This record gives sequence, structure tokens and C-alpha cells, in this order.
Amino acid sequence: MAGLGLGLFMSLPVGCGSVDGGCDAGSNCICKGFGQCSYDCPDGGCALTCEGAGACDFTCEGGGCDVVCSGQGQCSLACAGGGCNMSCSGTGACELTECTEGCAVACSVGACESSCTDPSCSKS
Repeated sequence: MAGLGLGLFMSLPVGCGSVDGGCDAGSNCICKGFGQCSYDCPDGGCALTCEGAGACDFTCEGGGCDVVCSGQGQCSLACAGGGCNMSCSGTGACELTECTEGCAVACSVGACESSCTDPSCSKS
């Protein structure tokens, strides 16, 4: 019975547990499962997704990133390049920082924060 339990545990999706990686422009990079997951998109234009119960930290220096957070964990995006969109539909908390213009945050269930005060930014 212990082997069955261990086998079941090992088959659970652990996703990006403790991953720190890069995401190329035009790519879709996904964090899912448990653990800390970080993706950096230096050239901008990335699609970033956060699923599961882990914490996701994304950076988008080039701007123009689209982030979807549907998990139960913390999801943050630092968008120094501006023009990022963040959609939060999970029960976790979402935070958008470093964006100075053209960013949008949409939150349907969890708590969402945005530090952008420019009129071109929106929060719903």
C-alpha cells in the first residue's frame, strides 16, 4: 500500500518547482504545480501562465507581455517595459509592479494590486 501511495504522490504534477528560467519573445512559458517558479522575458512579448498552487514571479523588461494567473498561489509581474496585460482568475493574489504606462490588470476572484498610476493603465 505504501508503494501505491508513493507512486500516486510521484505522479502529481510538480511543474516548475524551484525553477528560475528565461522565456524568449513570442514564447509561452508556464508555471504549474507546487514550488517557486520564475521566468524572465528580457525582450518582451512573452505569454506567461501561472497555474497550480505555487508562487510565480515574472519579469518583462521589454514590455508587451500577457500574463494569465489561474492558480491558488501568489502571482507577480514586474513590467518595466510597459504595455503588459495581467488576467487573474484564480484564488491567489496578483501583483503588477514597475509598469509606468499601458498596463491592464483584470481580477475576477483573488486579490489584485497594481502600482501603475498612469491614466493609460487600468484595473478591473
